[in-house]
Amino acid sequence: MQAYSMKPIYRTIFFLIAMSFFNACKPSIKTVVVTVTPLKESSLYNPNDVSNYLKTYKDTNKDLALDYYSKAKHTLVTPPQKTLYYLKRSLSLHPDFDNYKELAWQLYAGKDYKEMNDLYRMLVFPINGSNNNYVFSKPSPSIIIDYVVSNILAYNIVWNNKAEQVALTDNLGFKMDDIKEGVLKDPRITLTKPTTENRNALWALLTKDEKLQYYKDDSLPDNYVLHINDTATIFEIDKKDVQQFVYRDYAGSMRGNYYNETHGSYQESDDEGFGKLIMENNRYSKYNLTAHMMDYNFERSFSFNDSINVFIYAIDTSEIACPKDMRCIYHRLLTTTKKGAILDDKIVALQLGEQLSTLKFNHNKFTITYYKRYWEKPFTKNDFDNHLLNKTEELGDVDFEITPAGMIEKIRKPHRD
Repeated sequence: MQAYSMKPIYRTIFFLIAMSFFNACKPSIKTVVVTVTPLKESSLYNPNDVSNYLKTYKDTNKDLALDYYSKAKHTLVTPPQKTLYYLKRSLSLHPDFDNYKELAWQLYAGKDYKEMNDLYRMLVFPINGSNNNYVFSKPSPSIIIDYVVSNILAYNIVWNNKAEQVALTDNLGFKMDDIKEGVLKDPRITLTKPTTENRNALWALLTKDEKLQYYKDDSLPDNYVLHINDTATIFEIDKKDVQQFVYRDYAGSMRGNYYNETHGSYQESDDEGFGKLIMENNRYSKYNLTAHMMDYNFERSFSFNDSINVFIYAIDTSEIACPKDMRCIYHRLLTTTKKGAILDDKIVALQLGEQLSTLKFNHNKFTITYYKRYWEKPFTKNDFDNHLLNKTEELGDVDFEITPAGMIEKIRKPHRD
């Protein structure tokens, strides 16, 4: 009879007892599903949407946002799309100032300059409808420098207009000298190549005292018209820009407003200044159709050639305190002699009810694109209960050029057989 050893049996019994003990002590795992509401990606750079999201959710989703941020930090050596995804996902759950700055650097690395510009724009300007209420805090000089750098990278401009420059320097108590020094030292851009865009950018970075060195004799007549500031000759007035208007007081008036470079501030104009170029306010002009002064902003001016200057100004005919989409604003381009005689003019961008047009300007040529906007009800200026529908139809575009004599002419497109 064969004898069997009991050791393996004892070991097997011990193993089964031990496994039963561990299984009894093992904690049960429950899966908890938590529903979170993220900020839409299309709203990441919208100051109103970001501000409202922070007020509503506060730190509710902060821990989950930190998880995504941690993943972004660990994917810096992988394709940038993954890093951008995790950063944006983190910001969509908990918008954070420092994380926005990190996203901006990632956008710069990927050469997404226009998106980078949208991001910095949100960080430096107040929330719509306020003077000093920012999404996070009042911008520092370094963030304003970042914004200017993104302007140059994305659009070859320093400032979109004079109002923007004043808003981000004088109005915040910052010196233009400091902004200029920071921009010129920034490693992300170089303005040393002798191009028109760089020349315009360098000119826009000069302080008012430095620009005075280039001005002509102040004793000459039409002083304001003679002393034109060169600004970028490649620029756009897009669907957002066309509805922008700088109001100086609560009555919605910025009448007679121009940027006086000598005094470094916006001032009332007079018949001897830029104000006399406003055709709508010239009693002898065919465009003077009202008995009162029109609200206007001067937006851009540059020397077109040795004998011609170009100006663009905006006229606002909106109802007071109307929503932005309901604003009635048009932008007129003027060509003048060096002494201020008007040669030609054209409305180059417009928002008025169903009508919408935008501008792309490139040196001496420009394109106007026309659209039709659709409203819930027939549009009237004072019906604030009307709503713009999410439908805009592009109708086509027309090309123009400014001739050496200062005339605005339509460019005829060649016929196709």
